[in-house]
Amino acid sequence: MQVVLKFVAVAALLLSCSGSGGSVASTTSAGLTPQTGDAPEHGEPADGSLSLDPLKAEPPEAPTTTVSPAAKTSSSSTQTTTADIDKQFELCASFDDANRPEGEPPTGSITRRCRSSSGKAAFYFVAYPGTQQHLFEDVVLSIFETAELLPLPDTAFSGTAEILVAVWHRFQSQHQEIAEHRCAYLSSESPWCIEDLQEPMISQGIGMSMVHRDPVMFEIVWPTENLHIDPDVSHWLFAAHEWFHVYGLAHTANMDASVEGPAVVPLDGPIWLREGLADYVAALIADHVSDADFVSVYSDWVMQTHNEFAATINVLPSEVLANCTTPATQVWAEEMGGAWQCPAGRVAVLQLLSLAGPDSLERISGYFHQLPNVGWEESFRLIFGRSARVFYEEFGEFLLLPLNEKRDLVVRPSFEPG
Repeated sequence: MQVVLKFVAVAALLLSCSGSGGSVASTTSAGLTPQTGDAPEHGEPADGSLSLDPLKAEPPEAPTTTVSPAAKTSSSSTQTTTADIDKQFELCASFDDANRPEGEPPTGSITRRCRSSSGKAAFYFVAYPGTQQHLFEDVVLSIFETAELLPLPDTAFSGTAEILVAVWHRFQSQHQEIAEHRCAYLSSESPWCIEDLQEPMISQGIGMSMVHRDPVMFEIVWPTENLHIDPDVSHWLFAAHEWFHVYGLAHTANMDASVEGPAVVPLDGPIWLREGLADYVAALIADHVSDADFVSVYSDWVMQTHNEFAATINVLPSEVLANCTTPATQVWAEEMGGAWQCPAGRVAVLQLLSLAGPDSLERISGYFHQLPNVGWEESFRLIFGRSARVFYEEFGEFLLLPLNEKRDLVVRPSFEPG
């Protein structure tokens, strides 16, 4: 079975969960070469639902997706309260997949098993020894609630996607035994799996990967220290960013992955679009369920991009996004001092959605629903009303505008009532 591991930088709760500890993991291995990517930098809690009914574009017509209403969740600090945990987990029923042949986690690990209310996602959350328990509970609640807000598509793949969420302490956890358990759980057959996973663990950021396509499996990695690794940024932003990648890649499960490679645009679209959409939706979800503010977060991102572009020489405005379409061009841009060009994708998405017209969330959903049928370029044209190349020129013109005109685009889309 082919293994694909690409880390991408990353509710009315009807949980089905159980908690347990474990012992030392087995040492089965698999061929996994991680590439890490960080999630974004940085409302009042609200009831309601985020409607992601995709736009209908011909051909073909996109199916309808709805999003469940969110519970009132306050996240003004990085620590989730015991009352929050008890409230959510009293809704849990025991969920145990007896057919899953994973090795036991290291002794002292804390685990949670949860199945989404849609039945399309089964989570295995593991806090390895050394992890602060309150940080682990932050991870469990934020990822699961985000998954309830943005459920995996019913039609993109058959069965249930399995998601391993691995949480550890960069300095206090034993990385080798964690890598052993991860390789065993992911059913890797590569003799280099443990080494490949262990090496970056002390410094890698929060990220995710699509591990298998049949059956569908993902992994989300969440390293911590005594606090979350970026305590000044809401962990809801990280959780929503990584989950959005899961959502997007789930639509590619039945697409031909043999064409992928470092010099090829990923199946779900160019890097700038992939990361930009994840940041956009993450900012919306974090605003909806925590104290993060969409307008404030996005205004900061617009200013960062404006300042970075103003300080850059030898980069044509129309080539900024073209310099971040494939994994290879992303690495090249970073090596040439243009690391800001990929994060500029979140500002590009803001402009793209403004140019495309109303119903931003429906357009995002529609783009992914069209993806398996027509590919990313045609889906982009159908949903956003222009080719990617034309938009690169439009974004180049946008970069030349004064900061105040750029900030005029920062308007928070409303969550439509369910």
